[in-house]
Amino acid sequence: MKVPLILLSGEGVDRILMKDVLLLLNKYFEVHYIEIPGFIDSVPPLQDLSYKELVKYFQNEIDFVGKNKKYILGSVSLGYLFLPGLKVNKNCVGYLPIFPCAGRDALDANFFIKYVGLYSIKLLEFLKLQDWVWNTTFFQKYLLYSVSSTQLKIVDKEIDHKTWFFLAKMVLGIKKQILSSDLPIYYVVGVKDGVLKGQYLKDNLNKNNKPNIKISMVNISHLPKNFTTSKLSSVINRKFSEEVISFFKLKTKP
Repeated sequence: MKVPLILLSGEGVDRILMKDVLLLLNKYFEVHYIEIPGFIDSVPPLQDLSYKELVKYFQNEIDFVGKNKKYILGSVSLGYLFLPGLKVNKNCVGYLPIFPCAGRDALDANFFIKYVGLYSIKLLEFLKLQDWVWNTTFFQKYLLYSVSSTQLKIVDKEIDHKTWFFLAKMVLGIKKQILSSDLPIYYVVGVKDGVLKGQYLKDNLNKNNKPNIKISMVNISHLPKNFTTSKLSSVINRKFSEEVISFFKLKTKP
């Protein structure tokens, strides 16, 4: 029997963009992918958009799935920032953060870009210009750095612009946030990530060399345009699943 893996979504991706990732993970785990509200038509954006309300939403979803069976709690990219705010029950055997976005310091960008980005987003929110900026040629070209032209059509159709900018502001507003837990934590970190600094994460996710933390460095970028089966199968495979299940000391087999 497969182990349930509850996976929190990242910034600007839904289950359509994550299709190949989820198909590979589903070979070895019972994946429950929790969408960020506003990132897919079936889950509308929150009326009261805040970190607290997003945590509450994730908490309800996790409690429902993990009520009566053991599970691994995972995250993709920005989803990692919500893990410290969540309460897990006795059925949670550990955490599986994939490409963990641990805040502003983890971003592979210079000081100027980070702070100009943060205060620009605050200004856009104040003036309520998120929709206008989203549709400019400049911003569409910016989005094409992380997604393909085909994926951009999906992003434009599915993603709530206010939610996207709120989450971008959240990342830029948090200097550093590292999950602390007595439960096992198995990190998947990109060596050359394209968004995050792999070496920074390797140096900071387990500064005290705790035995309950493992960091697996992989040669995969976490940009959605690289989320293809051909690129991911070298990382998400039977060997990976066996390592994860063994690390969490589960008796089941993938």
